[in-house]
Amino acid sequence: MNQRYQQQRRALGSEAVITLVAAVGDPRVKAIFERAWEMVEDFEQRFSRFLPSSELSWLNQSDGARAPATPAMQRVAQTARDYAERSDGLFSPLLLGELQRAGYVGSFGVLDPAADIDLRDRGVQAAADIEIGDDWVMIPAGSALDFGGIGKGYLLDQLGDYLAGHGVADFWLSLGGDMLVDGHDLGSTDGWSIAVADAADPAADAARLTSGGRHLAAATSGTVKRRGARPDGAAWHHIIDPRTGRPAETDVLTATVVAPSATAADVWAKCLVIGGSAAAKTFAAGHGITDAYLQLSSKPRRLSIGKLITKA
Repeated sequence: MNQRYQQQRRALGSEAVITLVAAVGDPRVKAIFERAWEMVEDFEQRFSRFLPSSELSWLNQSDGARAPATPAMQRVAQTARDYAERSDGLFSPLLLGELQRAGYVGSFGVLDPAADIDLRDRGVQAAADIEIGDDWVMIPAGSALDFGGIGKGYLLDQLGDYLAGHGVADFWLSLGGDMLVDGHDLGSTDGWSIAVADAADPAADAARLTSGGRHLAAATSGTVKRRGARPDGAAWHHIIDPRTGRPAETDVLTATVVAPSATAADVWAKCLVIGGSAAAKTFAAGHGITDAYLQLSSKPRRLSIGKLITKA
């Protein structure tokens, strides 16, 4: 007989949830949860831009010079550079200076410039100019690296690989609303059910998808959260368009993408927001996106790509 095991913690500036389905009394469960949370904590300590002691912060202080880098940093930096090169200019990990200038300083909810390393003098540089060596990484002079646009998806994929490698066939993982699932929920024959929040009313569901037992990820990005007003009264949101260096001017309130990996879902969702609804289907076709759901500020209010995500 199986049961559902679930733990929830605050991590990476949001709520993190790990759900497993395993046999009642399975002796592996405690150790699996402990190791999974260790992975989350290690990722935050290593890659958070809000921690002066993080490896990412040290790397950003070494712009224009080779900085010693762990294999973990090399892998994430390589992944971010690869996705930037594939994104048609809509994704870049080198937007931290622009993000801070827009107004996003300090961890969200504590938007205090003193709570963040001030990199507002850094500009937009080409992600292709990130150099990765045998034991070092170098970012272009005058730039600053941030994994906020890819990190949660990357970590979800690492957690999924760990669980699968330790014999967990049924799991549901969530980091700030980005999700990775495999197998089935307890008592379900349709896999896991994932809700897409309504952009106008987060307490309501706008759409839903059912995994069907497949390994898949769903990530939502948008302009309705992590937004505010600067001291001068100017409004900002955290989705920066690499082409302009400013918060994206878009009619997409939220974009939800389903993909085989959480990394891809995370990045492509942001690209669909930045690109706007007029370019969404073309971008999706060119990047292997078969299922997406966009909520718009203009009519029509919804745009569906594929059939996996259905109206709630």
